Amino acid sequence: MKNLKDYTPKDFKKHLDAEVIGQEDAKKAASVLAYNFFHGVKENAVFIGPSGSGKTQTFKTLKELCPDIYIYDASSITSDGWSGAKKYYSVFAEMFDLGWTKERIEHSIIVFDEFDKICVPMTNSMGENISTAIQAEFLAMIEGTTVQVPSKAGDSKTINTKDITFVFLGAWECIYKKRRHVKEKRFIGINGAGKSEGFHDDRSSETENTPITMQDLIDGGMRPELAGRISDICVLDELTEDNMYAILTDSNVSPIAKLTKMYKREFVVSEDYLKDIAKSARELPTGARGLYSQIQKDVNDAIFESEDSDSALVLGKNK
Repeated sequence: MKNLKDYTPKDFKKHLDAEVIGQEDAKKAASVLAYNFFHGVKENAVFIGPSGSGKTQTFKTLKELCPDIYIYDASSITSDGWSGAKKYYSVFAEMFDLGWTKERIEHSIIVFDEFDKICVPMTNSMGENISTAIQAEFLAMIEGTTVQVPSKAGDSKTINTKDITFVFLGAWECIYKKRRHVKEKRFIGINGAGKSEGFHDDRSSETENTPITMQDLIDGGMRPELAGRISDICVLDELTEDNMYAILTDSNVSPIAKLTKMYKREFVVSEDYLKDIAKSARELPTGARGLYSQIQKDVNDAIFESEDSDSALVLGKNK
């Protein structure tokens, strides 16, 4: 394999294409971010999209190629267990515990998953505004600061954050709720002006489909100072029924292919079955995750009805 510094953005995207269905803008943005990282360019990015749209999967797939990516569940930073210490110390402490060196941490891409949870106003058991305090700490970290990270051994280690690339993932459902509310008010206003109930106004879709801006992030609970340090805002689309079907039929990412390896048995599925699963998953709020849960249920039913442990299992035959 060639040196990652010799990769072009298209090389990184080719790797992502093998396991991430759709989301072309997100794959391009992640590929350019990785390319810049290996050429010493620090940038901070936000990836916004519905649950199950592929935000985390994009960076998990990129991590297969770029081991200096670390993905951390940001929602865990709000726990009272970190009260009295800088909240973001938890990610560095965890990285040290997993064997990361100081040098590796200081030249890494740290991805904070579920970061929108931090932007929601909340208080801890001491009555402190956790959201405001944590975001203030993240602002210092993004700007570049030196921190002393306490360890389980009782000593501390120094980390300089100036060369770390930070990525924030989240659904930020509140942004979309606000846009839908504006859209509904605009539609009601149109009806109130004498339009029929079935009237369709093209302007009604503009509000929800316009790009996410820095102001949207601020309206979604991110501090203005923090939002101002974001270089790129990338929006992932909600997966379509066609996307769901493509996932099901792609041998690299299909839940059926993964379950085949897990159970070491052949699964027989019809095209109608796959289309039905894709359609029902599209109607769920869990995105691509809904595919696996539905198929797993059908696998369990087929195993229960099977007469032996070797024959092929027909999925969905009782539907």
